[in-house]
Amino acid sequence: MTNLISKNMKTLYIKTAIISCIAVILSVNLSAQNYVTFQSDARETIDSVTVGSRMPYRMAGDADIAALETSGVMDPSIFKWQFSPSLTILNFAGTAATPAPGGETDYYEEKVISVVMPITVQTITLTVNEKSQPKVGTGCEGTDSVAHIQVVARPTLAWPGTSAVGGCVATAVDILLTLTGYRDWIVTYNIAYTPYATGSPTTTTTGQTATIGNNRTMSIPASVFPNEGKYEITVTNLTDRISRKSLDQTLVAATAADIPSTPYTVHVYPTPDTKKLEHVRNF
Repeated sequence: MTNLISKNMKTLYIKTAIISCIAVILSVNLSAQNYVTFQSDARETIDSVTVGSRMPYRMAGDADIAALETSGVMDPSIFKWQFSPSLTILNFAGTAATPAPGGETDYYEEKVISVVMPITVQTITLTVNEKSQPKVGTGCEGTDSVAHIQVVARPTLAWPGTSAVGGCVATAVDILLTLTGYRDWIVTYNIAYTPYATGSPTTTTTGQTATIGNNRTMSIPASVFPNEGKYEITVTNLTDRISRKSLDQTLVAATAADIPSTPYTVHVYPTPDTKKLEHVRNF
């Protein structure tokens, strides 16, 4: 009997540890989203999101109802997640959310959900509430809370009027960008180096990033251009503060229409080696 109890206790400890790990992981993921309560404050009455992004939303649930669930008076509450225009309700992981056991329209088991936003700029209305689920009798439906979500365009980047510079020594390059979106922007780019002597790229540095603030200038230090030749800077992705809120960054990756189709070119020319002065011989 002692061995049986010991085995059961070990099993319980293991299950408890697993549940705790899952809770910690979920907590970390959720806290990374920086949730704020919708309120009558000019800063937080609108939630701005990028077209096509997958965005999370959560409702904490009423503490008094949760206490009744713990004491066995009630089953877990269900939650209304109603979007207008209608959107498919997913769980935080991105798969289908669990509909309420009773089949109530727009109600789900999840307190935390996610949705993929439309691909066109528009305003969406989100209506939420909590409905209790007593073990005996009829549940009580909380008051609706309504929030507004503004779906905005992806950020865009374009080179200035000129897309090439050159000099005789390696110097820092400051590229004044034409940008749309919401700062700060993060630009991802590659640099291909071509020596003049060979005429073909010999090295390509990939996955470089630059954070762009109010000055809208991408600054690249002189150390990036150590040798004579041509350096071609090709933008591969662009994000702004709003697009980085998406749970799935592949959904908000820059398209060909959002970034330059041609590289920005930096030339580092060779400096002439001045030879000895010559003159015409006298006869």
